[in-house]
Amino acid sequence: MTHRLLVALSASLFGALTAPLQAETLLCPGGEVTVKAPDDGSAAQVCELVEEVRPILAECGLEQEAPVSIHVVAEATHVAAPMVGSYAAGSNEIKLTHPDHLSDVILPDHPFARLAPDLTFQSLLVHELSHAFLDQAECTRERCVAEHEYVAYAMQLSVLPPEAREMLIGEYATDKTFGVEILNDFIAEADPLFFASRVWEHFSKPGNGCDFIRKIVSGEADLRLPPL
Repeated sequence: MTHRLLVALSASLFGALTAPLQAETLLCPGGEVTVKAPDDGSAAQVCELVEEVRPILAECGLEQEAPVSIHVVAEATHVAAPMVGSYAAGSNEIKLTHPDHLSDVILPDHPFARLAPDLTFQSLLVHELSHAFLDQAECTRERCVAEHEYVAYAMQLSVLPPEAREMLIGEYATDKTFGVEILNDFIAEADPLFFASRVWEHFSKPGNGCDFIRKIVSGEADLRLPPL
């Protein structure tokens, strides 16, 4: 499920984001998303990307329930560590590293370094919006790390062209079968790309896809390990 319109939009976004840095805040059409970016042109492009992402997320049951703010910064941080993007639970606030600075944060040998900065930025936006929309969805219990990362990686990988997806997770491909129990909190935090590759394999199988994500959103499905 590759969404080519996003690729085209992200190309124009990257051009806008290379303008001189002067922070501007824009309320996107509809009043549900606020973007703070280096200039008003780049903020408007992020708004366009968000609107392009909405139906993709909605297809999998991920709907916005509260206002969200997006900050395009020189370096996104989470706690005390630099990251390419972040969303803190309950904050309704996303931070994304400016495409010009992604190479300062991503190690040269990391698979993300193989992607064009604009494509990386686009995929990170989808990842973090997925976290935000899932966080806003009502559920009967607290969600675990694995559920959040399953949803975020599945949606992030779904918008990438097949060749870009191969660059990120191709080396983890396997013909071996695996149980859903491998998609757990420990693996999600210990080896994110391995986890992402298994998420994509599971998500891509008949009967899973958006149906499985909708079950996570509703609380019908969870990825908790059984008690010892």
